[in-house]
Amino acid sequence: MSTFTEKLYGILKNDSGVAAIVSDRIHVEFAAEDALPYVTFFIVSDNNVQGLGARSDRQGPIRVQIDCYSNSLSEVHALAGAVKSAMNFSDTQCTIRVESSSDAGGFAAEGENAVIRRKTIDVVAFCDVALT
Repeated sequence: MSTFTEKLYGILKNDSGVAAIVSDRIHVEFAAEDALPYVTFFIVSDNNVQGLGARSDRQGPIRVQIDCYSNSLSEVHALAGAVKSAMNFSDTQCTIRVESSSDAGGFAAEGENAVIRRKTIDVVAFCDVALT
């Protein structure tokens, strides 16, 4: 049985728009010195849905933060657009939608003069309990 993290990773990895930009550089929680561009994601929170005093067969909302990184402003915007498109997803197990996204901020990489751009996308998902 698949976990939600595995499902989300698979959706991102198998999306042609995302893969065209990052190949397989998609990481859970953090990236350890990976080449740019790349995507990281982590589960911020998850809750069981309650209904009439009993546990529902749905899990949610599951809130996820997805961060897109690049050294190019145009590339980070393109990557975020591809991720947003991939995250408007629904199948028999899960419904995922984009809740919000941030403007691309920049920060200097430690020990370098290069600026790394980041764009954050917040998504929410409702999934079968079996995925969590």
